[in-house]
Amino acid sequence: MGVLEKNLRQLFRDGKRFPPGTASLCEPGLGSDTGLPDVWLLNGSGFSPLELKRGVNPLSNFEPSQRKFHKLSLLRGCPTYCLSIVDEDECVGFQMALRDTVHGTELVAIPRFGMGLEELNYEFLLRSIRKIVE
Repeated sequence: MGVLEKNLRQLFRDGKRFPPGTASLCEPGLGSDTGLPDVWLLNGSGFSPLELKRGVNPLSNFEPSQRKFHKLSLLRGCPTYCLSIVDEDECVGFQMALRDTVHGTELVAIPRFGMGLEELNYEFLLRSIRKIVE
């Protein structure tokens, strides 16, 4: 697979796709807290946490600190999401959720929408996330 997570991050830096103020990228290497999501997407008067990953099973690429962030956010009532590259020109949006098991509560990623990378922009992504919550 030639498309990497960093390529997806580059799309969020494109001012035509994501006008200034609509998506804020977190850069752990530049001093942000460990475990914070890659993107904070403007959603109404707040932000939706969005993790950027690669592959059809994005949770397999989550660091323990990322799992903890999403789990704690969900426990406190904050919906969280993941956008994962699954092919050269396609990505899938996942809703993060909690599931009770015999071993306790675990984090799961539920696929909710797909889109071509050429379609990826603020309006399309926000509309897709809002449909999940409705």
